[in-house]
Amino acid sequence: MGYHTSIQINFKYWEWQVIPNSLYAVSCYTTPMLKLISVNMEGEKHFPRVLNLVAQENPDVICIQECTEEFLSKLQKLGYETTFCAMRRQIQNDVAYIEGNAVATKMPHTAIVKYYYQPDRVLPPTVPTPNDLKHHNVIIVQVVDLSGDIYTIATTHGIYTNNGLPDELQTQGLKKLVSLLASEKSHILCGDFNIPRGVNVLYEELTKQYTDMIPPQYSSSLDRTYHIHGNNPNLKEPIFDSYMVDYIFSKPEYTVSDVKLQFGVSDHAAIVATIAKTISEQK
Repeated sequence: MGYHTSIQINFKYWEWQVIPNSLYAVSCYTTPMLKLISVNMEGEKHFPRVLNLVAQENPDVICIQECTEEFLSKLQKLGYETTFCAMRRQIQNDVAYIEGNAVATKMPHTAIVKYYYQPDRVLPPTVPTPNDLKHHNVIIVQVVDLSGDIYTIATTHGIYTNNGLPDELQTQGLKKLVSLLASEKSHILCGDFNIPRGVNVLYEELTKQYTDMIPPQYSSSLDRTYHIHGNNPNLKEPIFDSYMVDYIFSKPEYTVSDVKLQFGVSDHAAIVATIAKTISEQK
């Protein structure tokens, strides 16, 4: 067996492994760690709670689904750089607004926006009905440069189905999503996918490409307290027991640690995690 030793240099963790009968050694190091939050904030309903979470966790990167531009203005005042991508028109409390995906970072980032369901970026002029699932679905790929280390983080809001099971629209949408991301470098993928693990077979399609970093003890990411169906006595689906739909997925180059679901924030729990990159070099 080989042996390894490690030292701390310039805030990077180095690990050297000497391979017997080899002229080479492999050095590995992890880049500086980033704290990440991913949350579906349900439009304008939960501004104070989401802002409290941001203040409490002080994340470097925030990925938001069902976000509003008004909320991003609050993050900008806190020093975050933001990118917004519209998904649909919405109304809450008789106020019309545009809802979408967003990213916010403490450091500068470059965002690449891709629509994987509606090819036209122009939103329909009317608010979709509850049964109209054909709104725009987008993915934002952000490239963050931290001290010379490049992090690629993608976030999306997946296509919804009424019963958590796949239909043709969701199946084709996921295929296009995976295809679009195949051209990207190794990355983190997070967001609300509307694909409950153990219920929807499309989850297995995702885990063919990624590692699910949500600990198995979490069986649902829906928050009964704030979800629209939380007090519904006629609810047929056990969504608060077996609907894990919010994820952070990783590729091999990344390490993800300290993952937790923070309930009491929105109708979905927020994901809080620490990410870093592991880089190997042959010497």
